Formats: sequence, C-alpha cells, structure tokens
Amino acid sequence: MSANLIGVPYNHGRVSSTDGIFDDSNHFNGRIPGLHNTGILSRVSLAFLHYQYVVFGLIIFWVVFDMTAVALHTPLGTDELMARVSAESSSMSRMLTLLRDQPVNVDAPVFPILAYLAAKLPLPIDFAIRVPAILAICVAVFAIFALVRDQLGVAQGFLAATFLSINAFTLFGARARPYAFLLAAVALVLFCWQRAIRTNGKRRVWLVALFCSCALALLSHYFAAVSIFAVVVGEITRGFLRRKMDWPVLVAISLAGLAFLPVYLTFAPAGQPYRAHPFDRLFGLDLIQTYIQTVNFHGSLTAMAMAGLAALFGARKKKHSSLSAPIWVAAVLLTVGPLFLFAAGQIYTHTYATRYGICAVIGTVLILSAIVNFIAGGNQKIVLLACIVTFAFDQGKFVTLSRQPDYAPASLWANSSPRLLDQHPNLPLITPDFDYWMRIQFYSPSWLSSRVIMMTNPQSMLKFRDSENPALATLAIHRWTGWPLVDYYEFTKSHRQFLMYGEYWLYDALHQDHAKIRLLDYLGPYRLYLVELPQTSPLNQLDKGRQLPSSSKNLLSFNHVPE
Repeated sequence: MSANLIGVPYNHGRVSSTDGIFDDSNHFNGRIPGLHNTGILSRVSLAFLHYQYVVFGLIIFWVVFDMTAVALHTPLGTDELMARVSAESSSMSRMLTLLRDQPVNVDAPVFPILAYLAAKLPLPIDFAIRVPAILAICVAVFAIFALVRDQLGVAQGFLAATFLSINAFTLFGARARPYAFLLAAVALVLFCWQRAIRTNGKRRVWLVALFCSCALALLSHYFAAVSIFAVVVGEITRGFLRRKMDWPVLVAISLAGLAFLPVYLTFAPAGQPYRAHPFDRLFGLDLIQTYIQTVNFHGSLTAMAMAGLAALFGARKKKHSSLSAPIWVAAVLLTVGPLFLFAAGQIYTHTYATRYGICAVIGTVLILSAIVNFIAGGNQKIVLLACIVTFAFDQGKFVTLSRQPDYAPASLWANSSPRLLDQHPNLPLITPDFDYWMRIQFYSPSWLSSRVIMMTNPQSMLKFRDSENPALATLAIHRWTGWPLVDYYEFTKSHRQFLMYGEYWLYDALHQDHAKIRLLDYLGPYRLYLVELPQTSPLNQLDKGRQLPSSSKNLLSFNHVPE
C-alpha cells in the first residue's frame, strides 16, 4: 500500500529496497505508530500527523513570509539588475532575441520568460520579478515533503521540509535569479520519478510528469544536467536490483533531454564570449562554502541532538522505514554534484561560484532526514519534536530581516546635493562601474541619470582586471536600453577634461596614459575625480594591441538599439 498525497489516510509500512514503495506486510491498520499512548506529546503528534495538510500549509505560509521579508528588505543585486533589464523588454520576442543574440545574463529561458511576465504584475517591479522565485521555493518544499513522506513517513516529511526551508540556499527564493527554479525542478524530478516507478493505474501520468519536470529543470538552468544524471544512475541501480530495467522511465528522461537540445543549441552559444575570460575564478573556498551552506549545521545538529536524547530514553523502535536504495544513490550523487561542477569549471566553463552547487541541498536534506529518522528509530513523536525545535531555532535570522526598514532602492548618491556637479556644468560625468550605472538609470532623479555616461572598453578591462565580461554585459545592456555608453579610446580622442565617479579599471588606464587625476570629494560609495588628459597623448594612435577581440566586435555598436 502507498499513500496518496490527498485524501487517503497514510499507512506506515516498510519501504521496498528496490522500488521505493511501501509494502503492507507491516502496516498499522490506520494507526500511527508510537502514538497509541494518551500523553500530551502523543496527542500533539497525532494532531500534527492527522492534519498534515494544514500543518504543511502553515509551513508554506511561513516560507512565503520569510522570502517576502527578504525580498522587500534587500536591494537587487548586480545580476538581478541585469535580469530587470531583460524583464523590462518591450515584448517577449525582443526579450528572447536578447537572450539568443546578446544575453545580459547567460540564463536558460524559463527564468527570463517568467521574470518578463512577472514584471507586468501590479507590484513594484523590484519585488515583482522576485515573485516567481518565491513560488518556486514553495514548490521545492512541497516536492521534498511529499517525497520524504512517501519514503519515511509524515513526520519525516515535515522534517525534510523544515531542513529545506531554513537552508541558507533557500534565500535564492527571494532573488530574481534562476536558482530557485533549478531547486524546485530537481525536487519535482525526484518526486515524479519515485511516483512513476510505482505499479499503479496512474503510471502514465507520472511518466509524463517526469518528462515535464526533467525538461523544466534543463530549461531552468544548464547545470541541471548533473542532477538529472544522478536520477538516471539511481534508476539504473534500481534496474540492477530488480534485474530488469524500467525502460519507460529511462525513455521519459531521455526524451526530455532530446527536447531540450534544440533550446540549448539556440541560446547557449551566445554565452561563449563570457566564458573566454570569466569574471569569477575557481577557488576551492567556493566549493567548501557550497557545502557549508548546504549542510546547515545549526539545523541538522539540533535535529540529531533532539533525536539522540529521546532515543536514550528508549523511544526507538525495532523496525522503521528507510530510504530506498535508488533514492540513496541519487541523494549521494546530488550531494557530490558540486565536485563534478567544480571539475567541469576547471575544464570547460572556467568558473565556479558557490550557488552553482545549490542542488546538493536536496541530496543533503534526504540524507539528513534519513539519519535523524535512524537515530530516532522511526519514532514519529521524536522526529516531530526535532522538527519543531529545529524550525523555531533557525527562524531568528528571518525575523531580524522582517524587522528591518524597507529598502529604498535609490542610488546612494541620488539625494545628494549636485553642488560639485554645478561647479563643472559643462563636463561629462563618466563612470566605469556598470552596477552603479544601472542603479543610476533605474533609480536616480533625472538631473543625475541624464548626465552619467558609462565608459567601457573590453580590451582595457581585460588588461587591468583580467576579464572583459562586465564590458560585454554593458554593451549588451546598451544595445537594448539605449542608456548612454562610450568607448574609452573614442571618448578620450575628443574630450580632454571630464569628471570620473568610481575607479575600477579606468583609473589604471588613465594613469597609464599620463592623465592628471584630482580627487574632488567622497560621494556615496565612490570617489569623484576631475580628470585632465595631456594635449599630446598616445591615445590618438591606436595600436594593434588595442583592437577589440573578435568575440566583442559584434557587440560594439553604440548607437544601435533593435526594435
């Protein structure tokens, strides 16, 4: 017997080691094991398990509250600002053209499309483009709850949902980035897979759901391929244990990969220039940080301690459920997935960031839930107690965020006096920092946004900062917004004096070209300089070393904004 998600009483039994389903050789005739006593803890536990959907609804409500608090009190990051550029495209076709030809962010299509649609909601746009990620985290929590509930039990499902909802990576549910969608899609893949391997009348429905969830994962983020590989290995393991391969399951996953291939070939090549000289370098510390955020030591150690203390008082049972072998294999491979991504970064992508290994959260949540269940001996009361204490213990950080004042998204210089600018009314105001440039264009008053000009040059940025990626992103943003942008060498041929706000690569480039740079004042996050170039300067003779690389030539069209 197995539990349906809605409307059918849960029968706790022993999990088959091959198919991941419950047999009925050890069921409890509708009674929840360990709850036949009449103590208050037993009554509370019984109420939690009897009204599991109400309790789960409260968990989802709290997750939404947490993510909304973070979203409302945190400014958009640099990548999110670029996502907003895409989301504010005048049409869907124009946005997809940007994604195909000149991506601001190298993202798979699902997130940009949903962000574009969310931008039409009657909400402040900075919050609106984060709404899909909040919903995606809710889907991830639901899928993990349902998966672990079917494998271990209702209380264990609550514990897994708690582990995921308090995880550090869950904060991507309040970010306008595709990582929440990746997490949700992979969780759905696991849930649909374990439902599809059951031999019941709805098998075809779950096979279709498995195909759709795999396709959704691949269309959410290109790194989803590593997570789907973990599921494929788990299914092959199941086939060896059964001595018979379940070909419909493997075909459903394979068809999702084939359906995704044309999309990959359409959109992925546009990211090649960014890969040539990546902005992020590979650091082993990033890989370590991935696992620090994945394991969430506070929550997992608290749950284990609670289960261990209760077990000392004889609350363990002799028989209890455990994860099936295929789920174990998939969970372990998901957990070590960041190692594969780090190796791929060394060979292919040339970059690795902590967030790339976000799907390891799913593997660790499954493993930690199984460990706590083992320590507790399958006792539902112990697991629920560990769940409640863990959830309450880790909520402090979200409460703190919810009490912060609303973030004012204006630039730090937006409300400053224009006194210094008024002293030089005829001089252009240049900035080399494209994050500041975007914030000025989105949030600042017209007297500032109309005057700030972004300066870029892929060659100089590559020379002084080892990466041309910010220049490539800046050029793409200009192509689609028409915001003011100038090339360093073209601009300095006709302007001998100007104001510079910020330093980045431009200070070094000007210093090399013998410019006189005078500090005027500290304003907001950067310094304001007055720059004077010598009358006779080598800037007028462009040598071959200063020519744009071939990967950037097609982007350097300063006056063209596609319709």
